Formats: sequence, C-alpha cells, structure tokens
Amino acid sequence: DKATAIQSQFIESKLTGSSLVSANMMEANLMQADIRSCNFAQANLYSVSFINAILGETRFFGAYLENTILRDWRP
Repeated sequence: DKATAIQSQFIESKLTGSSLVSANMMEANLMQADIRSCNFAQANLYSVSFINAILGETRFFGAYLENTILRDWRP
C-alpha cells in the first residue's frame, strides 16, 4: 500500500492478490501483467498501460484512471 512506482515497468509481472491501495503508479506499464484479485483502490493510475493484462476480481474503487489504457485484457 502507498507505494510509489512512477513510470515503472511491470511487464508480464505476476501481481496476483497484491494490495496497491493508494499507490502512485502514474505512467507505469503493466502490459501482460497478471493482476487478478489486485486492489488498486484510491491508486493514481494516470496513463497506466494495462494492454493484454489478465484481470479477474481486480478492484479499482476510487482509483484515478484518466488516460489509462485497458485494452485486449482477458479474464
């Protein structure tokens, strides 16, 4: 929680079940990352790329999602 990961690269990372509440991940790249059951509540996800990410029960409640790219995701 409350991590700072601005412009970080999480390409193909396995983040299943991670708690990233209030994290600042502005402009991070989570392309092809496994983010099932992750909690991104209140996180700054401005301009984050989730292209081809694996989602399922992922929580984005209250997250800042402007310019976020969520495309070609899969369950």
